[in-house]
Amino acid sequence: MARSRKTQAQKIVNIGCALAIIAVLAVIGYFVVDLVRNFDSDFLARGEVTTVPSIVGLSPDEAEQAIRNAGFKPDRRESVVSDTVEKGLVMKQDPEAGRKRKAGGKISYYLSLGNPRYVVPDLEGKELAQATILLDEAGMKIGRIEKIYMPADTPGTVISQDPVKGKEFPGPVSVDLRVADSRDLPKVEMPDLSGKDLRSAEQLLVRSNLHLHQVDYVSNNSVASGTVLSQNVRAGEQVSLGQKVTLTVAAPPELISSWTRTITVRVPVSGGPRMQHVKIKVFDQIAQNTIVYDQMHESGSFVDKRIPLEGKATVMVYIDDMENAFREERIPYDGGEEE
Repeated sequence: MARSRKTQAQKIVNIGCALAIIAVLAVIGYFVVDLVRNFDSDFLARGEVTTVPSIVGLSPDEAEQAIRNAGFKPDRRESVVSDTVEKGLVMKQDPEAGRKRKAGGKISYYLSLGNPRYVVPDLEGKELAQATILLDEAGMKIGRIEKIYMPADTPGTVISQDPVKGKEFPGPVSVDLRVADSRDLPKVEMPDLSGKDLRSAEQLLVRSNLHLHQVDYVSNNSVASGTVLSQNVRAGEQVSLGQKVTLTVAAPPELISSWTRTITVRVPVSGGPRMQHVKIKVFDQIAQNTIVYDQMHESGSFVDKRIPLEGKATVMVYIDDMENAFREERIPYDGGEEE
C-alpha cells in the first residue's frame, strides 16, 4: 500500500514538472514575440532606424524628395512595363513603404513605361530617309532593305513594307523594306523559251532575274498543253534585270471552246519582305473584278490556285503592290454564245 502511494506521488510530481516547463516556455514565447514586435520601435526610439516612405505613384522628382526627407538616399533603377501605373510615375519601390530601415540607406524605385503599343507607320511612297525618321519616332528600326529595279518610281522610294502599316506590337520591331532603284542594272541574255512547258520557262526567267508578267493562252492541239509557242522578247537579246516578259502558251481547244472551265494559276512569291500579300482577281463574262484569293505568303513559296472561269477571262495576280498586277493570264473563249 505504501509503495502504491509513493508511485502515485511520483506521478503527481512529474505532472507538476511538465506543467512548470510548459509555463516557462509560454513565458519565454511571450517575451520573444513582444521583443520582435517592439524591435523596430526600440531602435526608432534610439534614432537608429526610420520608416520607409510610400513613393509609388509619384513622379521621379517627388519620389526622390520624399526619400531624402525621410533620411534615405534615392536609387533609380530601370523602367518596367506596367498595366496599372501611368507612364513616368513610380510603379515599384524596394523596400516597401512602412518598413523600418537604418537612416542613410538606399531606397530603390522603378518608373513605369506604361503599357506601350508600338504601331507600324505607313512607309510606302516615302523616301528612305523619311521612312527612317518615322520608324525612329515610332520606337522601331529598319530591318532588311531590298532594292528592286523600278524605273517608273523615284529612286529610294519605299515600295512595300513588312509588317504592314497599322499593325500593333507590344514591343519594338524591325520593319523590312523594298525600295525602288532605277540605276542602270547589268544586262542578261533573254533565254529561248519556245517549245518549253510554261513551268520550265518561268524557272528559266526567275533564274535570269526576269519577270513573267503576262501569259496569253491560244487554242492549239498540235503540241502539249502548256507549251510556250512564242515570246515577246527575242531569244538572245540583251535585256535589263527585271524585264517584263509575255508568253503565248498552247491550250487544248476544248478549254478555249468551253464556257465553263478551270485553270491552275501558279506564281512564285520571291524577293521582298518575309511575308507578302497575294491577291487574285478574276474578270470574266459573269464576274468583274472578283477577288478569288487573298492570303499572306512567305517569300520563296508558290501560289498554286485552281480558278473556275466563265467565258472569256483575265486573271490578275497582285503581290504586295495592289495597284499594279504582278501576273496577268488571258484565256479567250471561241465557243459561241453560252448555251
